[in-house]
Amino acid sequence: MDHDWRKLHPAVRTVWSVQAALYGVILVTILVSMVLLTSLNALWLVAALPLIGFFAWLATAGVGKRYHRWAFRFAPQALELRSGVWFQTVSAVPYHRIQQVDIEQGPIERRLGIVKLALKTASAASNGRVPGIQAVSYTH
Repeated sequence: MDHDWRKLHPAVRTVWSVQAALYGVILVTILVSMVLLTSLNALWLVAALPLIGFFAWLATAGVGKRYHRWAFRFAPQALELRSGVWFQTVSAVPYHRIQQVDIEQGPIERRLGIVKLALKTASAASNGRVPGIQAVSYTH
């Protein structure tokens, strides 16, 4: 078995960018609606500019940093995961503890041909998730 660290599929950056942009649009829409529908001062919109900037960064440069920090490998005893931009996490999901393996795919991931691998164990603390894996279809 190959024990080298593997990168995620590059298409996962598009998924993360779209998600960050959607979160930003939703938050800005909520804030604008609150200002327009209530007696809140319009200065709240100016206060929201850093929030808007954060989501714009997250949808662009932040996605690249997140992508480059993500890696996984099939070590001899466990699936090992590395991730995190500001707070880096290294975790291992022991093979003998895995009870269920799910393949998850949202509409954007389906369009881009990637999936999420979700590993479930008896303890929620040792569950693992690997986003951005190339989807493989099998036909019989």
